[in-house]
Amino acid sequence: MFSGRALYKIAELDSSLVLASEVGQPRPQSGMVWKQGEAADGLLLIPDGRFQMGVETPYGDHEIAHLEGPFIAGLAEFGVTEARATNLAIQCGQPARFIPEADAHNLLLDDSRLGVSFRRLCLFSLDRALRHCNDQVFSFFREASEQQDPRVISGVFEAIRVEKPADPAEVRAFFDLPEGGSDALVQLGFWKRSYSAGSKLARRGARGDEAFFIRSGQVRVSLKIPGVGEEALSVLGPGQIAGELALIEDGVRSADLIAHGGPVKVYVLNRAGFRRLMSGSIDNSHWLGARIVSALCYRLAEAVGRSISFHMLSAGNRVSEDRGKLPAELPLIDFDFRKGGD
Repeated sequence: MFSGRALYKIAELDSSLVLASEVGQPRPQSGMVWKQGEAADGLLLIPDGRFQMGVETPYGDHEIAHLEGPFIAGLAEFGVTEARATNLAIQCGQPARFIPEADAHNLLLDDSRLGVSFRRLCLFSLDRALRHCNDQVFSFFREASEQQDPRVISGVFEAIRVEKPADPAEVRAFFDLPEGGSDALVQLGFWKRSYSAGSKLARRGARGDEAFFIRSGQVRVSLKIPGVGEEALSVLGPGQIAGELALIEDGVRSADLIAHGGPVKVYVLNRAGFRRLMSGSIDNSHWLGARIVSALCYRLAEAVGRSISFHMLSAGNRVSEDRGKLPAELPLIDFDFRKGGD
């Protein structure tokens, strides 16, 4: 939405508004808040200070993130799984605020100024956590990828696209919205676009000006690593969103988005429409902000699982090298957070 200090300032103001609402209950200012495997029964608003999310693995502790507030923790489980995916320890200047799951869902769908602030704070938190997890995965290949400057863009978009303004009634049906949502869709300015198989919706290193809601087909999120090849980070399908992180915080794309296995049809929301959406200036648009937050909660759960898996793989390899041989099978953890995990 903005860049640099301005984005943090908005998050600080949104955090203050949520705290002033007295939703939820205060929590201690420091110490372990929850441990992986415990019941995921809500979110924690961390207004300031530092916090650490981590997991325990057979190869030792693995840090998922070590960041500063304001931040909403627990989003990797919110609406995704019933168990905590990570440990959470905090050290704050003022008490944190625990928001029970039911209250959090109500805030997510609240059309008031409070709801706008809560959704925006969720997106701010999801953006930071997702970027941190993705950076960890990229670091797994750092030695090979150091030759590549992410600011350099080469080549052209292949077989690019066919597009036209989207029919609001069609978009409303796609999102399964009541009649009242059509006016908001017109103001947000969605476009309908098609990409041929193998073409790129977005390229790593390019400035991100659009987010893509997948109507049909699949989009592969990948990183091209010199000397190694392509590493697919995830494959997204109908109903999911791609490319939104570059709109939350102005910046370049961190990965390629490629039409995977066939043609792809998307609804496109540009930067101007996204900013209007997150400002709360368009009536009856809260549903879309809530949908984006929910979609990114799933993405964060997957990113946390991917970070853990790569940690396990790299740690297992190091252990095996010390012993002079590879194990027959690495005990990688299956983190299917949509099913609640094992």
